Amino acid sequence: MSLQIGRLLCGALGLLLWSTAASAGSISGVAWNGANFTIELTSSDAATNTYQFEYVADFDGFNFEDHTDYITGINFKPSAGSVTGGTLTGFAVNGVPQGTGCWVSGVDSNLSSTPGGVADCDPNGSGNDFFCAIVDPFADAWNSYTTSGSPVYSWTFSLVITGVTDPDSLVANTGIRASFSDGPKEDDTSERVTYQNSLMSETTGTGSPTPVPEPYTAILFGLGAVACLAGSHKGKR
Repeated sequence: MSLQIGRLLCGALGLLLWSTAASAGSISGVAWNGANFTIELTSSDAATNTYQFEYVADFDGFNFEDHTDYITGINFKPSAGSVTGGTLTGFAVNGVPQGTGCWVSGVDSNLSSTPGGVADCDPNGSGNDFFCAIVDPFADAWNSYTTSGSPVYSWTFSLVITGVTDPDSLVANTGIRASFSDGPKEDDTSERVTYQNSLMSETTGTGSPTPVPEPYTAILFGLGAVACLAGSHKGKR
C-alpha cells in the first residue's frame, strides 16, 4: 500500500512540475553581416504595464567594414502598445556588468547616422515608441565598444507599455536597430565635425517562447524526489 501511495504521489508531483513550467517571455532577432542581434522579453508585470527586455549584440563572425568599427547605440520598438517610459538598467561586455554610466537612454527616439557627433536619445515626437540607448557623450565615447574580436554586448532595460494584449508578441516582427561609427572624417577641419557612421535597421523574426521553470518548481522537484525515494524504500521492506 505504501508503495502505491508513493507512486501516486510521484505521478501527481510530476504532473504539477510539468504544469508549472512557465514561459518567462519570448525571444527574436536578426542576423546581419555575420553578427547576431536578439531581443528578449525576460519578464512582465501586467498590473503595472512594466516589461523587462534584454538586447544582445553578438559580433562573433561579423564581416561588415562600412563604418562599423565601433557600436555606438541601439534601438528597439515593441510590436504593440504605446511606450510611455523606459529605463536602461544594465550593460555588460562578454557577460561582465559594466554599469550604465557611459550610456544615455530614452524613448520615442530614432537612431540615425548622427554625422555631427551630437547623438542623443531625446524624443523625436510622441508615438515613436522606440527605446534608445547611445554612448554618452558621443563625441568622446564613440570608440568605447569595438566590434572586432567577437565581443558580445548586452543591454537590459525596463519599458512601460500600455495597451498590450499579448506580451510574448512584443519582440516579434518589429524594428531593431544599431548604430556604428569609425569616428571623425579624416582631414575634416570644419567647425562641425563630420563622423563616419552607419546604421543597421532591420526587422526581427517571428520569435519563439523561452520556457524556464519558475523558482518554486525546483522545490517541488526536491519534494517529489524525497517522496519517490520514501515510497520506494517502504515498498522494499
